[in-house]
Amino acid sequence: MKRWIGNMALVGFASLGAAQAPFNITRPYEGERIKEKVSIRFPLGSVPKSGYIGVYLNGRLIEATRPTYVKPMKNGKAAGRAYLEYVLDAKGRGIQDTAPGKTDELKAVLFDEVGETPKKLAESSVNIVINKRYGINVPSSGIKLRYAWKAGDELIYRVEQKQVVSNITENQQKAGGKAAEFPEDGETIRMLYAVDKVTPRGSNGPLALLRMQPLPTKGKDWAELTPSGEDAPKRYYDYEMAPIYMELTETGIQKWGSIPFYTPFGGTTGQGSNLDLFAAIPLPTLPQKAISVGDSWQSNFQSGVLDLEKLYEVTSVVRTFKARGEFVGVEWEQGRPCAKIQNVIDVGARSLEGNKASSLGDAKVTLNETVWFDLDSRRVLKAVREESIEVKADSATIAGLGFGGANAQSAASSNAAAPGAGAPPPGAGAGGGPRRGGGLAGGGGSNEILPDQGSIDIRQRGGRGGGPQGPPGGFPGAGNRGGFPGGAGTRGGAPGGAFGGGGAPTVQQNAFLQVRSLRILTLEKK
Repeated sequence: MKRWIGNMALVGFASLGAAQAPFNITRPYEGERIKEKVSIRFPLGSVPKSGYIGVYLNGRLIEATRPTYVKPMKNGKAAGRAYLEYVLDAKGRGIQDTAPGKTDELKAVLFDEVGETPKKLAESSVNIVINKRYGINVPSSGIKLRYAWKAGDELIYRVEQKQVVSNITENQQKAGGKAAEFPEDGETIRMLYAVDKVTPRGSNGPLALLRMQPLPTKGKDWAELTPSGEDAPKRYYDYEMAPIYMELTETGIQKWGSIPFYTPFGGTTGQGSNLDLFAAIPLPTLPQKAISVGDSWQSNFQSGVLDLEKLYEVTSVVRTFKARGEFVGVEWEQGRPCAKIQNVIDVGARSLEGNKASSLGDAKVTLNETVWFDLDSRRVLKAVREESIEVKADSATIAGLGFGGANAQSAASSNAAAPGAGAPPPGAGAGGGPRRGGGLAGGGGSNEILPDQGSIDIRQRGGRGGGPQGPPGGFPGAGNRGGFPGGAGTRGGAPGGAFGGGGAPTVQQNAFLQVRSLRILTLEKK
């Protein structure tokens, strides 16, 4: 009898040990201020295996999901009790700041599946204040944004680039259709910006000698990148990644830029490897005067450009475009107090400085750059540049641009249409289109529509035309990804065929094409 009672006691203790922990929000605290992201924490064991939580803000459902198990670690050792967590990215979701004098109700509801019906088990709530500007003060006299150049500093940025092409015919648009989008796979490159020297210049501020150079993928001695004029990535090792030098003002304006001569062992000067990789991706420029929230000024886009034919003769590695700058405000970004500024160009293609886009007439060109400048470290923390071009033209013209046709159905059914346009003659340079033709991601080619996102180039003579011809009767985006047609006197190649071997549709109609290129530059955390 005693043994039986003992067994019952053990069963009782086991059941008690497996009991579910009470469900409640342990973080954030009541009245806590949220700048960017908020870690919503719950006790470990408070959510059953078949359960999940619903997160609400002021009664509106944000997301229903299972929280994540988190075990705090420090120096490779456990540093506290494990807990369940859901991270609410208030800034990333575009959630507005709390109204002055008010609070927002953050509520979590625990659900469990009973059969196929969710059952509410418990809920917990806390009041918070969302303020992305909290603690960042702007003097009444304004803020002077200046780079803190310091000899020996080395900043490493992650640069992501991608492109989205969308097109639709006028008839499809009138019928209520939506433009089909064809995203291209993006690429990422790591960039080093090293300050080799700082020269005092009195009242005009110091000048920095900046070394700009691509880097291998983190943890490797190589990186796979698609240079200008190519249609597929290649592997480049660290010794093939060459520097570009720029002398910059405190506001990031280039005074001069050049590519140094290659000097091999033995002291003789000669040309470097034909596979050296250059990347001209200049840092954003800053306003010249002190600014207050809401101020605007004439700003500048500096876009990278390289002339491979005169590699060692260049005195500039950027092209400058006038823009409208605006001080949007201050806010926290990655836990740092930042000034948020925006530079915008919104013009017709013919109006853009240095533009010769006669083949597209008055296409709408938009460039929008948003910069988060760290007020403490005085460096760019993040910059997002979006460039787009919108074209209305007949489908044959759009087909010749090399981005895919605007009438997929017509293209697919056109078996006897003319083949796509051929490659440029021998020795012609890279095509001028975004990303792979010497346009947005490539320098040295014709740049007829948009300034470069940044330049990634192999040191070589001549160049390559558009990408390979697409398959017969290809759908939009399946054909040549070569660039916009090269202009007279440029190194641009002939346009690639948008429909590949299938050619353009036989029935011409008006169509709309939009090409959006996005570049995100983010400072790596050390």
